[in-house]
Amino acid sequence: MQKIIEPKVGVVVLTRDRKGFVKDCLTSLRKNTYKNKKIVLINNVSNKGFAEGNNSGITYLLKHKCEYILLINDDTVSEPHLISKLISCFCGDLSIGIVGSTITYFDKPNTIWYDGGSFNRLFCFTTHSKMNKNIKYARSRYTDFITGCCMMVRKQVFEDIGLLDNRFGYYFEDVYFCKKALEKKYKSFVIKDTLVRHRVSSTLGNIGTNMMTPLRSYYFARNPFFLIKNENNIFFKITQTIGQFIIRFPYYLLRIYKEKQKNSFSHYVLGLKHGLIYLFWDRLYEHLE
Repeated sequence: MQKIIEPKVGVVVLTRDRKGFVKDCLTSLRKNTYKNKKIVLINNVSNKGFAEGNNSGITYLLKHKCEYILLINDDTVSEPHLISKLISCFCGDLSIGIVGSTITYFDKPNTIWYDGGSFNRLFCFTTHSKMNKNIKYARSRYTDFITGCCMMVRKQVFEDIGLLDNRFGYYFEDVYFCKKALEKKYKSFVIKDTLVRHRVSSTLGNIGTNMMTPLRSYYFARNPFFLIKNENNIFFKITQTIGQFIIRFPYYLLRIYKEKQKNSFSHYVLGLKHGLIYLFWDRLYEHLE
């Protein structure tokens, strides 16, 4: 019988001196049933941000002839069939360039944290489609973006559009990457299988919650302007800018108030300010960094 050769899969785990979390993550990955894989651990002690930290791992794995790259957070625990399930999506549809699985909260394995993401182009905001619903509502489907918490990418996508954008720091780099991929006709697909449990917001928030902490508030306010800057349609560029003030700002202001995060309001406003400076005076923005 002819032996089936599995395509080589590279796995990037980005951490920042969090030995407890990363040990659980790596243990689950080593138990993965998929054999032809190479796992690299990037200790991001310099705090360069999600994109830049992962890019070093991606570059290394592409040089080692990996056909697919899996990015997975260090605060996750994955099921043994994660890689094989994700790989099967690419085999079934050659137009798919990026895939992910349904993700639940770490301590609530029956509750969805991510099951596909929607991007509203008119006003430039994103939503997790079925967040906080029971896993029975999970569905396999094409989606606007795959979360960087667990994202598998064909090597051809990186070759065609480049790596993750380092400008973002944290949040929205996955949205922008999937958006650029779609412009090159690479679709994103999420499967309904709940293959990952996630300690939500362990990097910039309160673990297990979606709370608007100060740093999270800053990036949530600033980073959409990176997408707006690259919007080619002037109509959408205008409506997306307006959307940051008439939709996202009131929504997150109310959340910050309800969550009693007193310092988060000023961080959100600062993020808006820096985002606007980047949008209209990007040379001035360079001096802010």
